[in-house]
This record gives sequence, C-alpha cells and structure tokens, in this order.
Amino acid sequence: MTNYKKICVLNFITITVGDSLYLLPLLQKLKKTYPSSKITLTGSEITKQVIGDEKSINEYITIQNLERLDKKTSKIKKIFLFKQIFFSTLKKIKRKNFDLAIVLLPNFFPYQTLPWLARIPERIGFTYPNSLFSFLLTKKTPFRNPYTTKDIVHLSDENLDILKLLDIKITKDDTLLKRNVTKEEAKKAKKILKKLKKPFYAFQPCAKHKNRQWPPSGFVEIGKKILKEKKGTILLIGSPKEKIILEKIREKIGNGCINLAGKTSIDVLAAVLRECKIVIGNDSGIMHLAASVGAQTAVLFGSSNPNHSKPKGEKEAIIIKAKSWHENAIFEKENKNVVSNYLLDISPEFVWKKIEKHL
Repeated sequence: MTNYKKICVLNFITITVGDSLYLLPLLQKLKKTYPSSKITLTGSEITKQVIGDEKSINEYITIQNLERLDKKTSKIKKIFLFKQIFFSTLKKIKRKNFDLAIVLLPNFFPYQTLPWLARIPERIGFTYPNSLFSFLLTKKTPFRNPYTTKDIVHLSDENLDILKLLDIKITKDDTLLKRNVTKEEAKKAKKILKKLKKPFYAFQPCAKHKNRQWPPSGFVEIGKKILKEKKGTILLIGSPKEKIILEKIREKIGNGCINLAGKTSIDVLAAVLRECKIVIGNDSGIMHLAASVGAQTAVLFGSSNPNHSKPKGEKEAIIIKAKSWHENAIFEKENKNVVSNYLLDISPEFVWKKIEKHL
C-alpha cells in the first residue's frame, strides 16, 4: 500500500448538513488506513460547524463565499463567485505539495481540474453525466445515486466508493456517522436546557422542500400525547426562516414545548440533540446530525427511500413510511412545493405505535 504523506480531500458542499456529515465516515476511514498521513479538508464555514472537532483532519481550509453559491442570485454573479472560489482554492492547495487528491461530490465539473493544475501526482474522483474533466483523474469510479445512475445506495456508501480506488475495504461499522461533541459544545447545550424539564424530545417538523414535510398537525398531536403520558419537554428544531411555522406548532402543543428555531448554531445543536431521548422528524439533514451524536431517531419518509437517506448512527433509526410507499416512489416526479401523498398517508396513531416503546 502506498504511503501518502499529505492527502487533500477536495470538498465543495455549500450548506447541506446531511452531505457534509457523510464526509465523516470517509475521513475517519482514510485516517485509520493512513494514520501517519496529514489529511487536509476543504469546505465552507457551515461544513466546518457541521462536522465539528474531527480528529481525523489535520487541517481545514475554509473556502470563503462557498455557501453563497447556494443562494438565489444571477448567473453572472455566480460565475464571478465560482471564478473567485476556484482560483483562491487552487492557490491554497498548490503550495502544499500534496501526494494524493480526492475530489468528492460532483457539484460542478471544473473542480476536477484543480488537483491537475496544482500538480498533485495522484488524483482520484468520480465520473458522472457531463463530467468533462474526469480524464484528468488518475483513477475514477462512477458516482452512484438514485438521480444519476438509478442506484439505491446510501449516502454514506456514495462517498466511500471512492476509497475502493485505493484498495481500502469498507466494513459496516465504517459507514456509520460518528460526530464528536466537544466540552464547549456540551457546556453551551446544557446552558440552553438548564431550566427545562427532563426528558427532552426533539421535533424537526420542516425540511428543505414541502414535499418532505409531514403536516404540522401531526407533530402537534404527537407532542400533546408525549407531554400528557410521558412528561418532559418538547424541543422544536429549525432554522431562523422556520421560526414562524414552529411557533404555531408550539402554541398548539402548549406548555412544555420550546421553540429553538434559529437559537443555536449547528455545532451547539449537535450537543442539544445528544441530550434528547428521541428525535422525531422528516427526511432532513438534522436527523443525520442527531444520529451522528448517538441520539435515537425516528424519520418520516415520503417518496424518498430509506435505503438511500436514512440516518446511519450507532442507534438504528426508526423508519416511518406509509403502507402505500414503494421502492420506486423516489423516481416519481413530485411537486416539491406540495406535501407528498405518501406523507399524507401517515397518521399520528401510526407514528405513535412506532415510537411509543422508545419514549
């Protein structure tokens, strides 16, 4: 096996929590295989918060303005931003004399030219539709997922596929999410939870698109039932822009329900979720964050496939899907602005039966 002194993992995820977290299994396996290698990861400020204090990384190169590519803006502004990101990243990696470069998720095909321009001798990455510069890679493998190759492979396996190019064998344990919670993160979380009644139950009622959101009325009914039968505190988790929706849910659940939307950073939220008895929510990045810190998760699936996107933590996720759900539902062209019929088919009574023994 080749002994690499310096490894560069080129990652250009913008703001996606789930995708950022699934860098962890790859980084941890890479460090386990090459313990003496110095591993450098590139990424946004948000990705840095998401993965936290990861011991397998020796250096993190922050790519300024990367998250801005995800915002709605003109094509001209995006081209200018990309040019800035591309050349600033090239400058940073070129002077570090890496032995190996790993180009991850195919966000934008010109990124595959970076390790070649930086004169890194070994360059591995993915091929995918319109990967025009994959010929510059010294080793490559198809990027498998439901949207490019119609393969129902898990998010974790998508990334880990690339390590097979280095003849690294992957075990089941290698695919699990394991995020470290620092003492400082834990301290901040305890400050937030200090005056609240235990046990804690977290709800994630929102998602990136409406077709992945179980109706709020379902969370209200489950929340009331938990507080009546089990006591404790319901924590509503969400981003600042979801604050109004969560406030309406909080008002309907009543006393014992707290709205934390926008009140914690991602890294502190990880520590908060670790303190929860169960985290119930839609197929979203926050559910993967909860799983990564060892929390019990219960996930409501619409048309998406659990075999592709269920949280993979130390505790097995509780999968909640409608009886009408089928494996090819993921390939149906749903309107992202309308709640999925598969989610509408899930009743609060059905959810309660799934989670009751874990409360």
